[in-house]
Amino acid sequence: MALDAGIDIKVVSEQLGHTTTTLTRDTYTSVVKRLHHEAADAVANKIKQRRRKTA
Repeated sequence: MALDAGIDIKVVSEQLGHTTTTLTRDTYTSVVKRLHHEAADAVANKIKQRRRKTA
């Protein structure tokens, strides 16, 4: 839920007592599909911005 709320992975990892963020990522981010959608949207927005600059 913390990742879904936008909390940084490092903060979540420390709160859970994980030794690395890799453990946190491997365990929890695979179940947060919204993060995948947000990443795709962010890339699409960057592409749109670049196209506007070169147009």
